[in-house]
Amino acid sequence: MSAQAIRQAAIRLFGRQGYAATPLSAIAAAVGIKAPSLYAHFRSKEDLFRTVFDEAVSVELQELMAAVTPEASVSDGLHRYLRETVGRYEATTHLPFLLRSIYLPPPQLAAHIRERDKVFSAELARRVEQALRGQTAFLPLGMPPDEAALAFIGILRGIHAELLYAGPDAAQRLTQALWRVYARALRPDGR
Repeated sequence: MSAQAIRQAAIRLFGRQGYAATPLSAIAAAVGIKAPSLYAHFRSKEDLFRTVFDEAVSVELQELMAAVTPEASVSDGLHRYLRETVGRYEATTHLPFLLRSIYLPPPQLAAHIRERDKVFSAELARRVEQALRGQTAFLPLGMPPDEAALAFIGILRGIHAELLYAGPDAAQRLTQALWRVYARALRPDGR
């Protein structure tokens, strides 16, 4: 069995059940192998978790880059990314896993998750700021791109929490409301 199949099973099970409730034997059974065979690919359960967590962070950064492209306005791209975040939560395994890990970290991995989450947030903010700098007409006079990027990250984090604690329907409503405020605040005329 490939390491990729093991990672896919792990991300699904960790995301659904949590770290503590997911024994290596369940991950092994999901891919049709015995638990000791996992050690040919990963040193430990913690190593497997760290690997899939880091991959989930990378996937989410790629999703942002796919939405915020030079071909689309930055406003459209950021709005698309927020809307698609709700859809990815329902349709993928990486985002539920990522959010559960960030908001409900296993104690023994909390330091790793916090450190990687700081890097993830900083990279999100950097990429959003870079997109905003590329389309300065979207920013009102006096609003620096770094502040607009941080505000976007705050909105995204609110949507993440809403997805995790209240579900996709509530998160969709929150996305619509927050986007109206954010987009209006970023327009030079405030309308």
